[in-house]
Amino acid sequence: MENPQFTPGPRCQRQQLRPQPKIPSIVEGFRLAARNAIASGFDGVEVHAANGYLLDQFLRDGSNQRSGPYGGSMDNRARLLREVLEAVAAATPLMGLRLSPLNGFNDIRDSDPIGLARWLPQQLNQLSLHYQHVIRANCTGVQQGDLLTPMREQFRGVHVADGGYSADEANAAIGAGQVNAVAFGTPFRANPDTFYSPGPEGYTDDMPPGRLTQR
Repeated sequence: MENPQFTPGPRCQRQQLRPQPKIPSIVEGFRLAARNAIASGFDGVEVHAANGYLLDQFLRDGSNQRSGPYGGSMDNRARLLREVLEAVAAATPLMGLRLSPLNGFNDIRDSDPIGLARWLPQQLNQLSLHYQHVIRANCTGVQQGDLLTPMREQFRGVHVADGGYSADEANAAIGAGQVNAVAFGTPFRANPDTFYSPGPEGYTDDMPPGRLTQR
């Protein structure tokens, strides 16, 4: 795996440490969201801890510069995620978790993503987690490595992967036992601003005419 010198990008530089007394309100927010989802008819909830968003910022040492119980060691950096998962598990009969230890989206990085990928599933086994949903690659291309093998080896639940799979590659990966399932996003997107923003390009010409249907 490559480990070039890393300088936090502007998004990371703007991050501010959230005061610790406010953290319980974050956990409660996740619990309420899960409860409302189930009340609305959802079968379960997937907790988003990937792509440089809040839970991922705590997990990775490139963004988590805290001291105290929520910073420093892997165990401390994963504390908020554990608290969120425990709260969500109490509000939903089915819970998954989306992770991206290698992905550099939002200018985020960890100094040892493979070590984190190997350690984290062992902790997840202690929680009421039905599946882990892992982004296998780094969209920025800064770091490279095999996340799926150690995460598959360590996790006892359902192992789902995504990240640029073709249908043939997905079927081969499932057939070889590398994953239990593969998730697809890009071929089924309905919102062009996932890729195009700002400006008009993509909003009117992203989808071929044959894929547009009238209701």
